[in-house]
Amino acid sequence: MFAENYRYLDEVELLRRMCVDGRFGELYYSEGEYLHDVRDLFVASDGTPTWRAQPNGPVYCTHSIGPLLYILDDRVRTVSALASRSEEDTDGLPPKMHVLQMTTDRGATLRVRVDIGSPRPHNMAYYALQGTRGAYEAWRRLGDRSKVWLADEHEPSRVSDSARWHLLEEYAARYIADRLAAPPEARTGGHGSSEYWMLRDFLAAVRGEIAPPIDAYAGLDYTLPGILALESATGHGAPVDVPDPRAW
Repeated sequence: MFAENYRYLDEVELLRRMCVDGRFGELYYSEGEYLHDVRDLFVASDGTPTWRAQPNGPVYCTHSIGPLLYILDDRVRTVSALASRSEEDTDGLPPKMHVLQMTTDRGATLRVRVDIGSPRPHNMAYYALQGTRGAYEAWRRLGDRSKVWLADEHEPSRVSDSARWHLLEEYAARYIADRLAAPPEARTGGHGSSEYWMLRDFLAAVRGEIAPPIDAYAGLDYTLPGILALESATGHGAPVDVPDPRAW
């Protein structure tokens, strides 16, 4: 079982259940961002480069792609990527940032920004969704909160008197009451209660009570776009096909 903890964030689970309930209609666009300045982790205490400092290492995109594919129940078909550097970059270090644009088997478009080298405040889990019947944007900073607009419940979307955002948290009690009832110790992992729910699933899978929720195929679905993004970036953003491991 692949241990992608962001897939288990409460907000991701809430969006997944709302999507299954049809609240967003057909989802045709989504985006994710993982913005984390980890330059201090490029070198170990003895001065040797760590795995994060590999100039041609894979794009660490599973925190963004994993939750999006889980919400959409989809997989990436093609990936197009660009790498960004600056004149201040030291030779031999990875690019500051990669931007990935992807298509999926169901025809959706995904955009993901992975930035591990820009000096900036941390934003670990920004996501956005656009469907035929609704939209969602995650919180940013400075008091912002996650928000949705749903055609079946809120004001119409028009050129004048436009639709307005509404708080996503208002739907938590209806859709993820089980998550809200988690014990206090569920939040000791550092990423909300995600590790708590992930480890519960892992132990249940080990016992044979459930199939692994993120099995080898799903783990490859989350990972292969980041590996093939390097080939695309080298080719100036040319699209690269992402194979389906189920056909191997």
